[in-house]
Amino acid sequence: IRRPPRSTRKEASAASDVYKRQHYRSNVLKDVIEQILLVQGDYLSSKAEFLNPLKLEDIAKKVDKDISSISRIVKNKYIDSPVGLISLKSLFSNSLIKKSGKIASANELKKVISLIVNDEDKKSPLSDSDIVKKLKEQDFMIARRTVAKYREILNIPSSSERRRKAKMTRKSRTRRIKRRGARLRRKIRRNKRRRRLLMRQKRLRRKPRKLLLPAGQHKHF
Repeated sequence: IRRPPRSTRKEASAASDVYKRQHYRSNVLKDVIEQILLVQGDYLSSKAEFLNPLKLEDIAKKVDKDISSISRIVKNKYIDSPVGLISLKSLFSNSLIKKSGKIASANELKKVISLIVNDEDKKSPLSDSDIVKKLKEQDFMIARRTVAKYREILNIPSSSERRRKAKMTRKSRTRRIKRRGARLRRKIRRNKRRRRLLMRQKRLRRKPRKLLLPAGQHKHF
């Protein structure tokens, strides 16, 4: 039996290596997803409102892999769930200890901060210190710099920027109302002019036409 050429053997070996690597990555990804689902299953099935605390190192210990390997595996990977298409990386959340001793996730803290900012008085926005006080009322013991960090993650501007934006919004709303009022007044004036023209035309139509007769007498038609 003739042996295949050396180039063919190299290509076959390279293809076999690629297959083995892909098979290995697929198996590791499958194990990682299974472990994530065990922790975040309630959230993905809409039974829980917030994510449970979960770190990369927790999954790394369970599947006996390095943290860097787990980070590469979950990067740019998505799963289809009852709550929609969601990235694996977004299912990881740091843990926080509440004042009562309960453990909460960073995802829950982000949600609460968003609700506090949405419910604030737009004319007098809350500062980070004010948000800390509001969080204490909801059992969160968080420092001001932590609030600032999560506020930036949520793309929420600072209180001064929110105040300036609200002021500009009020000014633009006032300008829109003034422009709308000016347009309405111009429309009313145009309508008045049209009515006056129509009334004038009607009066002209009602006037009798006169023709000169030979005898110098007039006859109305």
